[in-house]
Amino acid sequence: EPEFKAYITNIRRFFEEDPITPVGVWHAFPTTRQALDQALAGIGAGYGSVFVEHYEPHAFLDVRRLPRTLDLDALNELGHRLAGMSELERDIFAAALESSKFRPTMTEIINLTHCLDQFDFSPGHFSKQGFGGAMLETHASQHWEARERLRASADPDDRALADYVERLESGLDLAKFGELAMAADGGTLTSVGYLIPLSDSLPQRYTGPRDIPREHRLSENVKEPAAKPSLLGAVASLQETQSWRDTEEHASPVLEAPAGPELGAEAAAAGGT
Repeated sequence: EPEFKAYITNIRRFFEEDPITPVGVWHAFPTTRQALDQALAGIGAGYGSVFVEHYEPHAFLDVRRLPRTLDLDALNELGHRLAGMSELERDIFAAALESSKFRPTMTEIINLTHCLDQFDFSPGHFSKQGFGGAMLETHASQHWEARERLRASADPDDRALADYVERLESGLDLAKFGELAMAADGGTLTSVGYLIPLSDSLPQRYTGPRDIPREHRLSENVKEPAAKPSLLGAVASLQETQSWRDTEEHASPVLEAPAGPELGAEAAAAGGT
């Protein structure tokens, strides 16, 4: 089942005044390489000559938060991540995306899908006043026994205090109380519920193309990171990269892994034997 649709634009056709073929095409994600190749053929484009700028409105995903992108692999991975979510996870994701103060990058959005356990979430539709009322009821229930002791106390001062608290609550500005409660929690009211981040920043569980499962990739140019750099591994990697450059039709920039510090020492040892 598709999770969302994106408008894929042929960059070259985009700048032509009178294109022979369509400038772009709507395509559903997640997708397969075969389906994507067919869609790109219809606009006369290759994998590395397109970009995505527009998204079709979605039931729970605020597509206005999605960035422009050249990376169809990342877009496909987002589709797969959304497809695997439960209803509660979708609500948490939507709330977190809505509460973001800045437009996140695609990497940040995919990382967010891996970090939904980093939020406390209460589903529901709240106004500030409604939220304040709910928080007041919560506080009242937490201190119910103490208030009952005050009401039943033989000391008239205790009974007067219980009456005073009740009068304060009856005249309380619930919207302001809700704001104060949110400030204390660091929480945010969203269109799907109340969200509280459990930490100041999210762990980095997704860092880029190498973290995309191979079965979700639409391109073939993302090399797996080596477990431990070695001289023979480096030579094999270079040969593989050269072979890919000679044969791959849908080319896009190769992401090279940084060389390990032990490579030089291992090469020197090999030269001395």
